[in-house]
Order: sequence, then structure tokens, then C-alpha cells
Amino acid sequence: MRWCWPRLLVISIVGVFGYSTASVYGFATVPAGIGGLIYATQPLFIVLLAVIMLGERLSLRIIAGLVLAFAGTVLLVWDDLIRAGAVQPYLAGILLLLFSCFAWSFYSVPGKVFIQRYGTLSTTTLSLLIATLPMLALASPATIDTVAAMTLRQWLEVGFLAGISSFVAMFGWTYATARLAASTIGASLYVIPVIAVLAGALILGETVTLTTILGGLLILAGVAVAQFGPRLRRVRHEQNAV
Repeated sequence: MRWCWPRLLVISIVGVFGYSTASVYGFATVPAGIGGLIYATQPLFIVLLAVIMLGERLSLRIIAGLVLAFAGTVLLVWDDLIRAGAVQPYLAGILLLLFSCFAWSFYSVPGKVFIQRYGTLSTTTLSLLIATLPMLALASPATIDTVAAMTLRQWLEVGFLAGISSFVAMFGWTYATARLAASTIGASLYVIPVIAVLAGALILGETVTLTTILGGLLILAGVAVAQFGPRLRRVRHEQNAV
């Protein structure tokens, strides 16, 4: 079995490394709930990459979905835009999270070929190993001091992030990607913003404002328009034919 190493390197570094790094730095300045709502844009990036890389048609529904999602994103940051002191780091975090959504979509679209050809476990393991190498370059002497001062709870949290949030979650995603339609996979991402907003409120005590709810609904509406428009039209056509 021969691997196409150049392509695997690209999707691992851009997709896995880009996603992980941008997420970490993004969530440093963005609340978990709002970050989870930003993650709802991932299906839109998947659709866009399908247009660019797979030659699918850029339709009006995709454009409408992008406009709605963009409006929702602006609404999410609107409260902070009027507070000058919080604008720069907050917007930088939003942009990093948007890039992480693009990076993960980049891994998902061209990576499906690898998953189907070489298997879920092999692709997941090699992608994580490749992405780990550039991550080591981000370490500093302070990293050793931080590790030495970590408590048991912090070690458990890091273990959860590395084992569950990284490997298990990525393995489950790649396994499903190889066996389910892209629309079905994309639809599963709707769960992320709901869990993120609830967890942010219940665990971290984050405030859920009206603009957060409205912005999240606009993003979800944009994704729904872009992703499910053809399916709804097809269903209506079949009903009319009957």
C-alpha cells in the first residue's frame, strides 16, 4: 500500500495543525459559546471547498447562505465592536476561529479520499503525528515550567483534550466521513453550537445575550439555506409529481 505523502502532508499540516493551532489561540480571546456558534460555519466552508476543489456549481443558495452567516457573525461581535478596548483581540480571535473552520473543512473534503483508501485509523494516526511536528516548534522554555506546575485536574483536562477531543473525536469524524454523505456529516455540526453555548453558560458562567442568540440563528439559517436548499426543492418536486 503506497501513500501519497505530499497530499497527506498538506491536508495534515493545513487541516489538522491549522485547525488545532487557530482554535487554541482563537478561544483565548473568544467565549466558548460564541466560538461554538462560529464553528457552525464549517458546513459552509465544506460547500465552498466542494465548489473550488470538486467543481460543484456556485449557486444562489450558497451565496445567500454565506450572506446570512456573515450577518450572523457580525451580530455576534457587535456588542464588542462598540467597546473599543476589546475590539482588536476579540476580532483576531473570531478570525482565527473562522480560519480553523476552513482548515478542518480542508482536511475533510480532500481527506475523504485518503480515509476511504487507507482506512480511518491509519489516516487519523498519521495525520495527528504529522501535525504534531510543527506544534513542537511553538513550545518555549516556559512550557517546561508550565508542565511542572500543572495540577492533577489540569493533567486530566489535558488528557481529555488530547485523548477524547483530539484522537477519539477525529477518529469518529473520519470514520463517518468515509461512510456517510457529505450533507449528513455537515448536518451533525449543528450540535456543536448548541452544546458550546449551554456548556459556556453552565460550566463557565458565560452570559447568553440576545445578540448571541440572534447571531447564532442567522449563522444556522445561512448554513441551512446553503446545505439543505436542493434537498427541500427535490422533496417538493417529488411531492408535486405525486
